[in-house]
Amino acid sequence: MHKQPLPKVKCLYTSFIKLSLIIVISAFLLNGCGIVNKVRLMHANNDVYANWQTEHHNTKPKSEFIYAKPYIYVSLNGVDKFKMLIDSGSSISMLFDTSLVKQLQLTQGYELKIGGYGGHDHSRAYQTEVTSLTIGELSFNNVSFGFIPV
Repeated sequence: MHKQPLPKVKCLYTSFIKLSLIIVISAFLLNGCGIVNKVRLMHANNDVYANWQTEHHNTKPKSEFIYAKPYIYVSLNGVDKFKMLIDSGSSISMLFDTSLVKQLQLTQGYELKIGGYGGHDHSRAYQTEVTSLTIGELSFNNVSFGFIPV
């Protein structure tokens, strides 16, 4: 049986696919798992449900505006007075290494690639989890956050 050479179009297509795979794999290797882990954290709380502590399903947490930014006060792992910024443009919720956060003794999970904090290109960050997040009469269990050590 006589074999016919592949048409040049198929050879170019195969080369393009191979080159594309090399570029994608190289991008992941050069960036580490930071991007993958950020996407992972964005979906980490998909199975978190509200636990209402009263029969009424509404709450009015203590809140304030500072320089036109809305904050609410929450409790994390039973520690009160955390001021949480309501940032509708953020894809994940972040905790910073303050004296109050240090009281939580959080465990350091997988590494994250976070950009734009403090005018830097990238900040070192990690995933962490709190056992409970309480907002007024509403609580959530096992909530994942990003954690930026300062």
